[in-house]
Amino acid sequence: MGTNKTSQKYEGTRSKELNNGDIAYYARWSDKNGNRFEKKVSTKAGGWSEKKPQ
Repeated sequence: MGTNKTSQKYEGTRSKELNNGDIAYYARWSDKNGNRFEKKVSTKAGGWSEKKPQ
């Protein structure tokens, strides 16, 4: 399995190295009640970068 990595530059962004060598990007946020959410937005092969999920 790949490894998860929280961005040091962009708050609310996380990445995961996939088994095929690609990188998946996730956006993370909390609602006003403190519930935490994380959603996969795309991959590096799909034209995204660490900055773009913002």
